[in-house]
Amino acid sequence: MSEEYVVGTPPETTVADSVVVAAAELGSLSAGGSVAGGDVDSELRLSPAAVLKTSEQRETEVMERLKDVVDPELGVNVVDLGLVYGVSIDDDFNVTLDMTLTTPACPLTDQIEWGAQSALVDIAHSVIINWVWLPPWTMERITDEGREQLRYIGYSV
Repeated sequence: MSEEYVVGTPPETTVADSVVVAAAELGSLSAGGSVAGGDVDSELRLSPAAVLKTSEQRETEVMERLKDVVDPELGVNVVDLGLVYGVSIDDDFNVTLDMTLTTPACPLTDQIEWGAQSALVDIAHSVIINWVWLPPWTMERITDEGREQLRYIGYSV
């Protein structure tokens, strides 16, 4: 039998090795706790990955998961492009990301937001993205791995 941790219960509550609520499979939670395709308890269940780690470990996990979020125009993840400026996670597992874009006029902001929310669905109660423009993004923010990926697809960086 799987065990799980429910946000709002004491830390002594047991945890599961599997995700109970996955937005990618079930849809979005409504205020009453219903999910597209079925009902769930009104409290969000989180994976042990979110619950049993220090805040630094959770931030590292968030950054690792954000590597699955690919900039749709460049084909490189948002972490290696240097688009993530900061991560904060409160005691209720609400994640706030400070992010930027390569250009403020990017028409695909919604895709990046959706990707971030999907990547963090089982380790965050909610995901908020603060779009920031200072300091402006520059190519110096791209990691070595990001540069390698860009060179592979034909960019000269």
